[in-house]
Amino acid sequence: MTGSPTPPGGGVERGIEKREHLDYGWLVVGASVLLLAGFLGTLLSFGVFLKPLQAQFGWSRAATSGAMSLCIAVQGLVGIVMGRFTDRHNMGFVVAIGTLAGAASYLLLSRINALWQFYLCFGVGAGICSGCAFIPVTATVSKWFDEKRRTLALGVALTGVMIGQMVLSPVIDQVISRGDWRWGYVVAAVVVVVCGAPGLVIMSRRPPESSKSGPAHQRPRGDAISSGARGYTVLEAAKTAPFWMIIITAFVISCGFYVVMSQIVAHARDVGVAAGQASLVLTFNGVGSVAGGLLAWWFAKRLGHKRTLLIVLLGEGLAMFLFTITKEAWSFFLVVALFGFTYGTASPVRMSMIPPLFGLKSIGTMLGCTTFAWSIGGLVGPYFAGYVHDATGEYLLAFLAGGALFVIGALSVHFWGSHKKELQPDLLDERAW
Repeated sequence: MTGSPTPPGGGVERGIEKREHLDYGWLVVGASVLLLAGFLGTLLSFGVFLKPLQAQFGWSRAATSGAMSLCIAVQGLVGIVMGRFTDRHNMGFVVAIGTLAGAASYLLLSRINALWQFYLCFGVGAGICSGCAFIPVTATVSKWFDEKRRTLALGVALTGVMIGQMVLSPVIDQVISRGDWRWGYVVAAVVVVVCGAPGLVIMSRRPPESSKSGPAHQRPRGDAISSGARGYTVLEAAKTAPFWMIIITAFVISCGFYVVMSQIVAHARDVGVAAGQASLVLTFNGVGSVAGGLLAWWFAKRLGHKRTLLIVLLGEGLAMFLFTITKEAWSFFLVVALFGFTYGTASPVRMSMIPPLFGLKSIGTMLGCTTFAWSIGGLVGPYFAGYVHDATGEYLLAFLAGGALFVIGALSVHFWGSHKKELQPDLLDERAW
C-alpha cells in the first residue's frame, strides 16, 4: 500500500470546506453585481449626456463620442494591470482604486467647461474606474467556482453591468431633465461610492485556490480550487486558434455594444422618438441583457458553449441590421431587447470558456489581454459611429458595418473554435464546446 491514509472524517471536512467556499463565492457574486452596476452602469449612461453636452458646448457628435472611445481604451489597459494584480493578490486594493477614481472623476465632470476636461475626467478617470471592475471581477468569480457552476456564477455577476445601466440611465435622465446634466454626474459619483463599498469588504478575501495547500495532482478535479496551478501562460495560449477566436469575438462584441450604448438614445431622438421614451431604450436593453445573462448557463449546458456563442453573435448582428429600419419607440424597445439578450448571453459564455480551455494559472492576465481587444473595439465603435453621423447625418452605415462585423465574429467561432487538438487533453473540458 502506498501513500498516506485519509484521516478519519477527512472527506467530510473537505466537503464542509468546499460548501463554505461556495457559500462565500455567492456572496462574492452579489458584491460583484453591485460593483459592476456602479462602476460600469455609470459609464454606460453616457448616451443620456450626449445631446445635453452637445447643446451646451456645441461639440460635434464624433468629438463627444471620442471620450467614450478613450474611456474604453484606458479601461482595457487598466484591466491588463489589474487582471495581473488579481492573479497574485486580492481585489480589495483594486476596488479601492476604482472607487476613488470614479467618485473623483464624476464629481469633476460636474464642473467641466472644455472638451479636454471632458476627455480627461471621463476618458481617463471613468476608464480607470471601469478597468478596476470587469476583468478583476471575472477573474475572481472564475476562481471561486468549478466548471459546473462557473457559467451560472459569471452570468449572474455580469448582469450587474446591465442592471446598473438599466436603472441609472432613466434615473440620471430624470435628474438632467429636472435640473441639468451637471447634477447627473454628481449622482453618478454617489452611486460609485455606494456600490463600491460592499466589494471593498467582501472581495478582499482571496479565492480558495490561493490558500489551498498540496500539489495540484492530489486535489479533486471537480473542486473549485483544483485548477489554480494548472493551465497555460498567456504566451502558450497565444499559439492556439481558440485563443484568437476569443480575441476576435472580444473586439466584435465590444465594437457593436459600445456603438449601441453610446449612440442609440441619440439615434432614437434623431428619428423622432420623444426624449423620455428614448432614454427607456437603454432600460429595455438592460432587461434583455439581464435575462440573457441569467439564462446563459442553460443555453451553454444544452447547446454547448461554442454553439451558443455562435448563435448569439448572429443574433447581435441581426439586431444591428434591424436598427437600420427601426423608427418607432415600440420597435426600438423590441430590437434593443433582442440586442441586449444576445449580448447578455454572449459575455458569460465567452468568459467561461477560458478556464476550461486554458486553466486558471494566469486567468487574470489572460482576461486582461483579451480585454485589450475589447478596448480596441470600444475605441473604434463609438468614434466611428459618431463620424458616420457627422458625415452623412444618420447611422445607416454604422449599423450595417456593425452587423457585418458580428457575422465575421460568428465565422471565427465556427472555424477557429474547432481546433481542440491544439489544447492540452488533460486540461480541456469538453463542456466548453
